[in-house]
Amino acid sequence: CYHWHGMVYAHANPWRRFGVRDQISAMGDGMRMNDVDFGGASKFDGYGPGFFRVGGEVRQGAVLVHRGGVQAWNGGPEAIVALSDLLDVLLYGAGEETAHAPEELTEALERVGIGVESMASPTACRTYNVLLGEGRRVGAAVLPVGGVESDATRPG
Repeated sequence: CYHWHGMVYAHANPWRRFGVRDQISAMGDGMRMNDVDFGGASKFDGYGPGFFRVGGEVRQGAVLVHRGGVQAWNGGPEAIVALSDLLDVLLYGAGEETAHAPEELTEALERVGIGVESMASPTACRTYNVLLGEGRRVGAAVLPVGGVESDATRPG
């Protein structure tokens, strides 16, 4: 992703790759490219049918990503609640389309002071990278896109 006057532009390629690699800022008559420092934390590099690429590694199925690491996610609140000292907000990626986070998840996280923002997974990935690059205390729990079912997307 590239930023220019507050807008986010994603790379258009078949692998749907994105990442906050550079920040473009208007400087006088020219433009200056600035590297974004993620402080050693893993960022989303891309995604595809049933997988996410995080920190250069492919992860199958739903994932939970935060400044402290990356892990498989089963869709429940337990793993996220355990991160309450590290997170102010969780970006919930509901797959290809925007949908509300499950009520059980939202209630459990709000009890420990973590806000929840729901959006489509691609949007959650891009937003996570932007907020992480700004040094925010953010996490992303994202379901895969492309019709591949994981434990976190199976009903009941």
